[in-house]
Amino acid sequence: MTHVSDGLRIGDAYYGRAVGSDPAGREDRGVPSMTETSILVPIELGAPAAADPDGICVNQSTTGAASLTITGALASNGVATFDVPRTVSMTSTANESGVTFTITGTDKYGAALVADLAGPNNTTVNTPQAFKTVTAVAVDGNLTSTQVDVGSSSILGLPYHLLNAGKILGITEDGLTATGTIVAGYGVTEVATATTADVRGTYTPESTLNGSVYVSLLMVADGSSKASAYGTDQYGG
Repeated sequence: MTHVSDGLRIGDAYYGRAVGSDPAGREDRGVPSMTETSILVPIELGAPAAADPDGICVNQSTTGAASLTITGALASNGVATFDVPRTVSMTSTANESGVTFTITGTDKYGAALVADLAGPNNTTVNTPQAFKTVTAVAVDGNLTSTQVDVGSSSILGLPYHLLNAGKILGITEDGLTATGTIVAGYGVTEVATATTADVRGTYTPESTLNGSVYVSLLMVADGSSKASAYGTDQYGG
């Protein structure tokens, strides 16, 4: 445990030289290393399950604007729940890019979250925002594909606001150094919308998730305010 008498003080790197003639004792301090609002936090994401591309909605089609049926393997009573916060994926076998998908649910902390995203064109697209639960999926037009799936991706949500990638000091997957894809959180002074980036940030592991790869990050968070620590308020519709 660090005490005042130790060689390291919270807030500044302590050099330990004589105070001399400075009555304020400023000569006693070295170069500031971290302010009291900068917090070094370990992020343990555990061993996330593999992505489930149809874990929310399976083989959906519509003849106009409609709500899709949530009956995938991740669903119970019409609500899909992820093991850890993740972005939502949409996969099609045709061009659905002219259709907007609206995903409604909650984030890690239970806050309402709504995302809008243009549909996929014979591929997979992912929401920028990470959800913990999905309570509704709607489209604003016809789905021409005979197979449109909605599910969980391998892009994981962070629990604290990430200012930039440089605030991640280390990443390990199964104890080995990893270099996955880091996306910083949306600006803490900005107002989130249905199409903006995740308010805290996301991490895509280098390894293929399968329920056994343990993912850990070491991050510097800003504890000076709720927004700086947890991100601006989610867009809830």
